[in-house]
Amino acid sequence: MDDELFHKELFPLSIDDYAMLLATSIGLAIAAGGGIGGGGILVPIYILVGKFPPSLAVPLSNVTILGGAVGNFYFNSVKVSLRSEL
Repeated sequence: MDDELFHKELFPLSIDDYAMLLATSIGLAIAAGGGIGGGGILVPIYILVGKFPPSLAVPLSNVTILGGAVGNFYFNSVKVSLRSEL
């Protein structure tokens, strides 16, 4: 396996994994509140905190942004449907 693309196993989670989860959650909350995608925040978090190489940090950021967009769509849909019932 190419050493550049190798990353540790998912479990057990390390303290770096928890720090990355916290930083990513805060970064996504800021990005969603500001109306931006978040790639400029997430890629450096994945590289610096998560120790991912850039070739893995960029697609991971894209998948994270997709998940955030789906979550925002769902919660905004629920808010709109609740308003229409009133």
